[in-house]
Amino acid sequence: MRAQRKRKRAPKPPDLGTPEQLARRFALVGDANPQLASYPLGVFLARKIISQDEHNAGMRYAGLAKEILHLGPKGPTSGVEPNTEQVARMMAEWRALCTFLLAAGRDVKGATDDACVYERGADATLLRIGLATLQKAFYGRRMH
Repeated sequence: MRAQRKRKRAPKPPDLGTPEQLARRFALVGDANPQLASYPLGVFLARKIISQDEHNAGMRYAGLAKEILHLGPKGPTSGVEPNTEQVARMMAEWRALCTFLLAAGRDVKGATDDACVYERGADATLLRIGLATLQKAFYGRRMH
C-alpha cells in the first residue's frame, strides 16, 4: 500500500468575531489592539487614560490577587502546592498592598479592585490614584 502525502493546509485567518463585536471593540479601543477591549485596564490603556506603567502595576496587582484568591482554605486550585514560605510572602505582599490602597481611601481601593481584580468598570480618577499608589508600592519600595 502506498503512503499518501499530506498536503499542508493554509493557515486559517484569526477569527475576529462578528461585525457587531468588531464595532463594539472599535468603539471601546479605536485603532488600538482589539485584545485591549477584553478587560477594563486594557480599555483605559487604549484610551490613554492610564499609562503603560500604571497598566503594568494594575496587572501585577491583579495577578497577585488571583494567586491569593486561588489559595483559599483548601489550597491552590492549580494542583501545585506552593511552599509555606511562598504563601507567607505572597500574603504579606498582599496585605501591604491593601494597606497602601486603603491609606489612599476605601473608594480608591474599591475602584482598583473593581478594575484590576473583578474586571468591572471603575471611576477613572479613583483608579488612577490606586494605580499610582500601586506603582509606588511596587517600584518605590521594591516589593518582591
